[in-house]
Amino acid sequence: MLIKKYYFPKISGFVFISIFTVLFFIYNFDDILLMRPQSVHQWRQCDCLAFTQTYYKDKNAFFEPQVLYLGEDNTGKTATEFPIIYCTIAQLWKIFGKEEFVYRSFVLLLSFIGLFSLFKMSEDILKDSFLALWISFILFSSPMLVYYANNFLMNVPAFSIALVALYFFYLFYKKSKNKYLYISVILYTLAGLIKIPALSSFMAIIGLLIWEQLKIIKTDKKIFFDIKTQLPVLLFVFMIVGLWYVYAAYYNEQHTKGMFLIGILPIWMDGGTRIKHIIENIQTLWLDSYQSITIQIISIIMFLIVIVLKKYNNKYLWWMSIFLSLGFISFLFLWFDVFDNHDYYLINQLIFMISIFIAFFFTLKQFNLKLYNSAIFRFVLFIILLINIAHCKKIIELRYTGWPNKYHLKVTKSLETITPYLRSIGISYKDTVLFIQDPSLNISLYLMEQKGYTNFESKLKDSTFIREKIKSGAKYLLVNDSNYIKADYLKPFLVNKVGAYKNVTIYKINND
Repeated sequence: MLIKKYYFPKISGFVFISIFTVLFFIYNFDDILLMRPQSVHQWRQCDCLAFTQTYYKDKNAFFEPQVLYLGEDNTGKTATEFPIIYCTIAQLWKIFGKEEFVYRSFVLLLSFIGLFSLFKMSEDILKDSFLALWISFILFSSPMLVYYANNFLMNVPAFSIALVALYFFYLFYKKSKNKYLYISVILYTLAGLIKIPALSSFMAIIGLLIWEQLKIIKTDKKIFFDIKTQLPVLLFVFMIVGLWYVYAAYYNEQHTKGMFLIGILPIWMDGGTRIKHIIENIQTLWLDSYQSITIQIISIIMFLIVIVLKKYNNKYLWWMSIFLSLGFISFLFLWFDVFDNHDYYLINQLIFMISIFIAFFFTLKQFNLKLYNSAIFRFVLFIILLINIAHCKKIIELRYTGWPNKYHLKVTKSLETITPYLRSIGISYKDTVLFIQDPSLNISLYLMEQKGYTNFESKLKDSTFIREKIKSGAKYLLVNDSNYIKADYLKPFLVNKVGAYKNVTIYKINND
């Protein structure tokens, strides 16, 4: 019999909350929640905040998202993920004031709910609270996940919503009540609208449905007991998500396309040199940020054991792991080009690691109950978790205090507090500005709370482009690197200096 002390569902929720609270302080979330956007992928952070800013400040319609970078048609209108969270945060800002703390806290709340849903599902499947806690907090010791768990990007919210959706699908599987399927489908639809890769587990569910109908999976109890009713409900997810991305592509064609990726960047579009470069970046920049190397190795070993010991596993759980492994491999090939500089694309693929852990522990319980119940085995798992948490803390601290944040601390930090000064010298929110040095879309513009143009795609290195934007209404040019001032093409625009704030110099430019 299982040792009962490992299964304590009456108090496990309190234990989960207690551990999460401890990790909150270990990971310095109390400080990070108050920080401005910075460090790794500050670019995408400010893009998300720019969407939110325009919903808050400009009160644009829900289906007319825009950023602060004004784009080809001088409107800033562009679309990527479904803007439900941007719009929600904008409404919260109207209640509590424009506080990035509110945004970070909202994302952290979603992270908590998703993690707690995973915990309760794992606990019920394994009938083991200890291992459910281990699975949940091994996930929450992924530096990649923890870094974005209170950040501004949409990958963690989509992943968290998908975890809740999977929990409700598990309830549907367990209780055979369609109401749980309906809730799951609604949540999966929302997750897919925010980020399509969040549908990884949903696609695995579709795989289970097909395998069940083809009788490849044979059990006494079928998941889909009323296919005529349930299949249309599942197809609803594809229909709604597809409609949004068709609309987003159309919307971008009407305004400014190319700001954000809507589609895939597969490996076969890259040459050998590019592939080599991406692999080198993964090895040097990102590999130990996905998860510690130890956990990556353990996951591979566990997966191989699950494959070999198939007969000791639940058929649905085993096939779920297989489908998620195929989905993971497919994702790597379809979005390979982004992995040189983007760790967050893999957040939603952490579902594969989760399935490995659950399937492995389920298999071990059937194959070797003595080892499964062993106090030594549990102690080793506990030590692994502590080591992983320490590794995660180290990576998070590096991202905020080390080289990943060096550029912000040295160059762009001054922009965090420049807005009151800009207003004091007569520059309003509606005034279009040109920020010479910034290669991103929205970092400088968001931090300054200004609309305008940056040096995205090196456009501001072209005096013709600058004159074109002056004719369109640009009034001010800002430079935060004295080396740029020396450039010959800029000299005609650097005549009327109207202010300086720390390392930023401000010029008024006239329509000549």
